[in-house]
Amino acid sequence: MKKYRYDVKNLDCANCAKKIEDKIASTQGYNNVVLNYSTLKLTFETEEKEPLKQIKKIVSKIEPETEILEEQTANQDRQGRYKKAK
Repeated sequence: MKKYRYDVKNLDCANCAKKIEDKIASTQGYNNVVLNYSTLKLTFETEEKEPLKQIKKIVSKIEPETEILEEQTANQDRQGRYKKAK
């Protein structure tokens, strides 16, 4: 199994995070799912080759405004905001 880690944007409440976490965890093929509301990080293990598309679909049904981003994409976005602020 491969471990995946994603950044989460626009998630407004811990209850919503729990709903998303539970739905992904109940999806066949996904294990050790954790959506940490305080750090806005989603981690899980799966054999799926490209799970991001399926994860985004699950999340959009529960919280349409929430975005799931690959860590480097989110880091680049943060760096861009810091550069603009200088």
